[in-house]
Amino acid sequence: MIEQPFSLILNWLFINMFTCVATFSFIFFIETIMGQNIAAAGVGSLILIAPFGCLSIISEFIMIHIQNSITYNRLLGKINNISQNIILYTISKPIIKFDELVIGDNHIQQHYFVYSNYSLKILALICIIGVTYLLSIYCYNKNQFEMNGYHLKPER
Repeated sequence: MIEQPFSLILNWLFINMFTCVATFSFIFFIETIMGQNIAAAGVGSLILIAPFGCLSIISEFIMIHIQNSITYNRLLGKINNISQNIILYTISKPIIKFDELVIGDNHIQQHYFVYSNYSLKILALICIIGVTYLLSIYCYNKNQFEMNGYHLKPER
């Protein structure tokens, strides 16, 4: 049973807001490195998704080539655990819990959402945001957008 539904709404708001800001700050960091906005948006998005794609390829390879079911299940469990922890997009997904409420002869099954390791996730997102913005400022000072292509102009 949810004791305070308002706190669940605030948890959802903060974790999703920080996830979006962390994604934006990472793509902004890639833009300051590359100096090209459109290309950097594509490259930054691919960099965020690439680890999950690599782990998916590895798990498919294991499913095809390993015939021992014990080794197969153990390896796939570890790979799935790593892939769920490494991806920034899935950090904001809650765990669904089920609760059965018995009133007389009626059995009512309810579900509710629980955010596990909520404070750790928020701290990790704030650290990612801070580090990527500091790196963006550093890279911007080294490679300013206004100075891109400046050395290519012919002198008169």
